[in-house]
Amino acid sequence: MSNVIESETAVDPNFERERDELLQRASEKPTLRRIEAAEARAVEELEDSYPGLALFIEVTKEDFSKVYEGRLIATAQSSVEFLDLGKEYEQRGLINLTTYGKPLRDEALFLPPVFWLGAEQPD
Repeated sequence: MSNVIESETAVDPNFERERDELLQRASEKPTLRRIEAAEARAVEELEDSYPGLALFIEVTKEDFSKVYEGRLIATAQSSVEFLDLGKEYEQRGLINLTTYGKPLRDEALFLPPVFWLGAEQPD
């Protein structure tokens, strides 16, 4: 006796919409700003200097575990805007890093009381 199992993976309509929006943003590049810095800087320094932005960096100093410094090539609000730039760098054989600047605000994450396990409840 054989068992027949039918499986159909439904595609979330939100995924399709989000994918289309990302691809459109990647083609239009509404916030992409080319910097093409001449000098290399520490990655941490770049992240501090451009809070809340995605950073496309040409790597100039790295080892097997970490990227230390690079030249800032571009900034954008979303890293999806770097797709063409990333392909260009790959074709040229250059190493790049996409990272994000520090968050704009350091806000504590609010946890509802249900997550306060082990915490004393007020009387």
